Amino acid sequence: MSSSRRLNGEGRLSASKARSRNSSRARALSLFLAMRRWLVVTGVSGMSYAIIWPLETLKNMAQGAVPYSGATIGVRLRHLGGFWGLYRGAGPGIICGGFRNGMAMLAMASFQRAATQMGLREE
Repeated sequence: MSSSRRLNGEGRLSASKARSRNSSRARALSLFLAMRRWLVVTGVSGMSYAIIWPLETLKNMAQGAVPYSGATIGVRLRHLGGFWGLYRGAGPGIICGGFRNGMAMLAMASFQRAATQMGLREE
């Protein structure tokens, strides 16, 4: 037995200490699972942004008539400096979008779970 444990006279942890220890373990496990879920959701959201980013760049260029109105995709790619030019500035956008969408997905899941527990919606 560890000397740091508080034992009652019979050599066992008191019931309140055991309950406190179990509830803190449950909170830690719940926090760990929420963080793991958030990391997965944020990663998936970030990958989605990385796939969509070049299309968004081309759409913005077409709407802004860059380099000129009616330019083809090839002309727009040359204007950007090649394929990797489509990803210029993507890092901060992907990080921000992944974080924002990850938080929104977790909030939605939490509110749906709470609404189900309150009987406001069915599973």
